[in-house]
Parts: sequence; structure tokens; C-alpha cells
Amino acid sequence: RRILVVSETREGKIHDYRMFKESEIPRGIPDSIVSWLDNGFQGVETDFPNLTVRMPKRKPKGKSLSEIEKANNTSISRRRILSEHAIGAIKRLRAVADIYRNMRENLEDELIITACGLWNYHLSEA
Repeated sequence: RRILVVSETREGKIHDYRMFKESEIPRGIPDSIVSWLDNGFQGVETDFPNLTVRMPKRKPKGKSLSEIEKANNTSISRRRILSEHAIGAIKRLRAVADIYRNMRENLEDELIITACGLWNYHLSEA
């Protein structure tokens, strides 16, 4: 649940996977670490074969998933929800989630780091 890595902030129109590919983050993840990703990261296994990835299996068009695949997807979702809750908690600092109009350069990065620090502090004190 703790925030350990923060990438630079980018405009909301840029897809998460594109930002991931352009960053140094995937190259710094050791093979022993499992990356729990959502379906927005389709193609990560071919782009980064060294990563250990767990993603939900998509339902084939016109077919259905087996009970084992559904159970596996549920298991993955239960792990990932912790990350989603942490992201939501960071956005409680409204300056992170809302449009922030300030002329100071790199203030967005400082805001997200502050919000992540507050969340991590909350976890340590709760």
C-alpha cells in the first residue's frame, strides 16, 4: 500500500503504458519482483520480456473465460485493488486531482511527491 516509486507527472491525455515505456522504471525492476498490472498495459510482456508480469486475462471475443481463468482474474484484482486504493488516497489532496493553475515550473511533481509522502505517513501512523 505504500508508494515506493513516483514517475514524473505528465498531461492526462498521455496513456499510462506509453509513459511506462518511455520511463526508466521498467528497466529498474528486478526479475524477482512481480509487476501486477491492469489490462491497459497489454503488450508489456513482449516489450519487456525480463519483467515478471501478472495481468488479468481478457475475455476472447464471442467466447467466455473458464472458471479457472475467472478465479485467476479475481485473485489478480484482489492484489491490484490495494494499488488503486493508494492512488485514490493520493488524490484526496485535491491539488493533485484537480486542474492546478500555477506558473511555477515542476510544481506538479512536488505536489505529487507531497501527496505520496502524506499517504505514506498516514500508513505509518494509522
